[in-house]
Amino acid sequence: MLILALAIALAGLLGCESEESVQDRAIREANAKVMAVGKKLDPLYQTYLTGTRDQAEMSLKQMLSHVEGSDEPPKVQAHDLWLTYSRLYVLEKRGGNEALAQAYLLKARYWLLRKAELGGADAEKAATEVFGWFTPDKCTEIVDHWDKSRTQGKGPNYARSVVPEESSGQTRSPPPVSQ
Repeated sequence: MLILALAIALAGLLGCESEESVQDRAIREANAKVMAVGKKLDPLYQTYLTGTRDQAEMSLKQMLSHVEGSDEPPKVQAHDLWLTYSRLYVLEKRGGNEALAQAYLLKARYWLLRKAELGGADAEKAATEVFGWFTPDKCTEIVDHWDKSRTQGKGPNYARSVVPEESSGQTRSPPPVSQ
């Protein structure tokens, strides 16, 4: 009996891990994956915020490639894809490309729905909530809030270089600034 107790104690010291330490390691590994992807996305997000419209679009598409090819936890990946497709929707909407904007909104809604499902939500209930709540205006509101909170209230540079037409809803370049 003493030998069995010593064997169990020795096995515990030599690497048999408790369920809690296995969970802790899994959490640490998942966090490390998220951080690694974040390091790749941060410079692209800065380009999106500070670049021209074309640079913003290119950086968002590069963000999609990084996230889609990552080994982030699925719920985090779904969140990142939802937010990136939401930004692409707003960018294309402001640029006047309605068809592409609607395609990106559909993808954003899909990833928001997928995120809810991965979080344990009932698919039918989640779909009803996503399509009822995540309207085009709500998408724009979320993107603007998120981006303005990271640019001292200014928003991305590309958005400041597009001025909505008052009568038609179309966009145009701002008038030249005289110096």
